[in-house]
Amino acid sequence: MIDIKSIFEKFTNANFFSRVDNTHVLELHVGLDDKGRKAIEFRGSFIPRKVTGTSAIDVKQYKKPQYNTIRFSLCDEEISIGDFVLTGGEIPAMTISDSIIRLLD
Repeated sequence: MIDIKSIFEKFTNANFFSRVDNTHVLELHVGLDDKGRKAIEFRGSFIPRKVTGTSAIDVKQYKKPQYNTIRFSLCDEEISIGDFVLTGGEIPAMTISDSIIRLLD
């Protein structure tokens, strides 16, 4: 299993991304955006869609000749999903992933 938190700790330079998994169809990259915030990028051949961000997640799209990129940057270091405790880490990760996926229009 990939530990995203440990991957983020390696980055010190803004606007630097590293591919997480070489076998996945979509190229998933994690790193720091141009403002130094933790970010996730998806690169691949997909049709760009209108995507809106939230106060906690900034969304940007880029089109390059080889591929399209959509970037989700965290505006805050912590995201609160309520006043309760979730064990492990799988359910909080799924909650954040679900909220990001719902941003796709």
